[in-house]
Amino acid sequence: DAHKGLGYLFKEGIFNSKKYSSEDKLIYDVTYEINSNGYRVYKTDSQSNEGYHKDLSLFGGSFTFGEGLNKEETLPFLLMNNKFILKVDTYALSGWGVQQALFLLENNLVRKKSSINVLLTFPEHSLRSSCKPKYSHNSALYVLKTDSSLIQNGLCRNKLVTNNFLRVLSKSRLFLGGYNNFYNINTVEEEDLTLYLALIKRFIQESKKNGSRALIGVLPTKLTRQVKNIKDIVIDEGGEFIDLQQYNVNSKTIEDKKFYLHEEDNHPTFYSNKERVIMLIDYIKKDLHREKDKREF
Repeated sequence: DAHKGLGYLFKEGIFNSKKYSSEDKLIYDVTYEINSNGYRVYKTDSQSNEGYHKDLSLFGGSFTFGEGLNKEETLPFLLMNNKFILKVDTYALSGWGVQQALFLLENNLVRKKSSINVLLTFPEHSLRSSCKPKYSHNSALYVLKTDSSLIQNGLCRNKLVTNNFLRVLSKSRLFLGGYNNFYNINTVEEEDLTLYLALIKRFIQESKKNGSRALIGVLPTKLTRQVKNIKDIVIDEGGEFIDLQQYNVNSKTIEDKKFYLHEEDNHPTFYSNKERVIMLIDYIKKDLHREKDKREF
């Protein structure tokens, strides 16, 4: 369903999702359960949050949502179901980016305060915050003013949605390919990255304003040189950074196949999510030890 600011939310219900390769081979056949708020259900009825060590609000796109995976294989589910008890609220949908995470915080559409706001992202998300893809339509449009201040300036509008003639033409792969190339829809440009970094900076500021810490995790990216820029922004703004890439997208090895679903689909596997959860929990455990040492001192 359309949502002004978030772009869209899913309808409540249980849905089957299938994807096939270009050779017509099945990549995945999974089920998504969506709650009345439009988000995926990860928690089980028997699950308890009693005695949890930390409470997290988790933000992201399809990697966080669990595209191509059943509930028990997803990152949010695995974070909640381990010996190190975590309370996790997940605000993630396929196609979302940093602008949705920031919009949720700025408009009080999330739990008032978490110990840590965790944003999982990668530089290619900058295309979404610049409103380039069709699926960014109706999401919050943020712009940088001449004085470098960041403001929300309405909503993303996409001609492939608003123009009836172009909407019909966009059903043709040939037309869509030419349109995307002409308008650089899939090309990350300097201004896209500048806005993207400003959004991450504001996300950290909004988290701190609400009394929460901000942890930015970087997922596998082709734009590896940008990872340092993200880390620098995060650290300078008083946020926390963790590299969750696991493998190099630009030079995949046979061993790396365990981390992604298919050569035509880079979404993480069950194995990838299990390893990523270990990385996140190890980070949080070390942080708890640091807090304990400070109290004892």
